[in-house]
Amino acid sequence: MDKEREDKGMERQEVVNKIKEILLLLVDMEDEVELGEDDILNDGEWGIDSLIMVQIIVEIERAFDIKIEDEYLSMDFLSTIGSIAAFVMEEKSKDA
Repeated sequence: MDKEREDKGMERQEVVNKIKEILLLLVDMEDEVELGEDDILNDGEWGIDSLIMVQIIVEIERAFDIKIEDEYLSMDFLSTIGSIAAFVMEEKSKDA
């Protein structure tokens, strides 16, 4: 794997880890819970309601210094850690 590709992979993993950290802080989850990138966040299992989702959005904007426009505030965008991470990576690449 070339260096650029490796750096991007690490960067994505850092984004995923930060999103997991935010979720663990805002949602009543045990620290030991294993969150996968494809786990559905809004299926009721995690107790994420609309108020918590707003808090998650605010914390993601702060953590990654991005603005999530209203058009992206859908359950599809916010459905998994992977979908949120992909959005963050896309937004951060626009800044580069």
